Amino acid sequence: VKGLRQATAAAIVGLAATQRPLAAQDLAETPLSLKRNLAIDGDFNDTSFQPGASVLAAPKKFGPWTVDMGSVGMHVGEFDTPDGLGNVIDLNGTRSGSLFQAITTVPGEKYTVRFLVSGYWSTNPDRPRALSLRFGNEKVSWTLNRPAGWAKTNMQWQGRSAEFTATSTTSGLRFSSESPGMPDGAL
Repeated sequence: VKGLRQATAAAIVGLAATQRPLAAQDLAETPLSLKRNLAIDGDFNDTSFQPGASVLAAPKKFGPWTVDMGSVGMHVGEFDTPDGLGNVIDLNGTRSGSLFQAITTVPGEKYTVRFLVSGYWSTNPDRPRALSLRFGNEKVSWTLNRPAGWAKTNMQWQGRSAEFTATSTTSGLRFSSESPGMPDGAL
């Protein structure tokens, strides 16, 4: 997962309160900074990781994020990122995993989560990668197919967004792999 600077993805995650529904064209037009980014360290810039790949197994906390199920891969400097910023999380470390952060929210207010996503196709290149995003009790899922020309230096990040309504003063933000049985997942 890479987020759009204060907007979100398979390395940068952004969460913002919104007053209107987000249309598909809004994602492309959204500047790389939102006025109210509530997710902390959506670029996964934790400085304790060395260049290369590290597997983080549950229960592992790094910065404001917690690997709460399975394992994820932290990739520092291994994938091309937008503007060369941030690191990349593979939601399948050695098995499918989940990444969580608690967000302070206002009950009844709408929140939009925006992020960039790609897949890691070094193994099983013809199998789709799937992920889900949970915000509180709501869930949205996506399936990704390997785009033509995909490479670590040509990630072809795709913008995704979902709108949720908070039901309490704290809402869980969770990215989960929905691709069991493979070592590479959604990024």
